[in-house]
Formats: sequence, structure tokens, C-alpha cells
Amino acid sequence: MTAPLVTAILRTNPAVTVTAVEPDPVRAQLCADRTTGSAAPVAVYATTFEQYTGAAARAGLQFDAVVMNPPFTVAGQADVWLEHLRAAWHLLRPAGRRRPRRVRLPQ
Repeated sequence: MTAPLVTAILRTNPAVTVTAVEPDPVRAQLCADRTTGSAAPVAVYATTFEQYTGAAARAGLQFDAVVMNPPFTVAGQADVWLEHLRAAWHLLRPAGRRRPRRVRLPQ
């Protein structure tokens, strides 16, 4: 689902910089392929959300907005969605968006 979500973000916000995290390497490559040549910079990371947010926090990275695509599931971790939400929250700049907003996906 990463490629359609990133495409929708770029279509509605063409001046943004997008950092996409996709744990499935095939889907990550598909996202990278579909966004190559876009006017906005797109970085696609084929890693887990936990690994990316940990590295991003250690590097001091912060974002204006974080868009997530639930449901979040990891075998044996019933509360992983809460951990994802907390990690995303901590990556937001102080003036970053902390409220849900709908993005229409391409059909």
C-alpha cells in the first residue's frame, strides 16, 4: 500500500519531501520505481517502522507531518499500533501535525 499512499500525497502536496518506510522489499522497490522522476524528493526505506524510527530519533530527524497506514500488526505484539503511534509522535517537529487527515488514494 506504500506506493499508492505516496502517490496520493505527491498528487495533493507536490512541494513536499516524502520519506517512505516499507518493510516489504518488493513493495519498497515498487514505491521507489513509481516515484522516480517525481518533482518532489522521495526517499524509500525498506525496513521496519521500528528500525527506521529508532535510527531517525538517534539522528535527530524531525518531520512536519507523519502519515501512517494502519492496521499495524506484528505477530506476538498486540499493542504494536500504540508503539508506532508513540514513535511517530516523537518524530514530529513541535509545530508538526498531530491530527488525522484523510488522503484520497488513486483508484
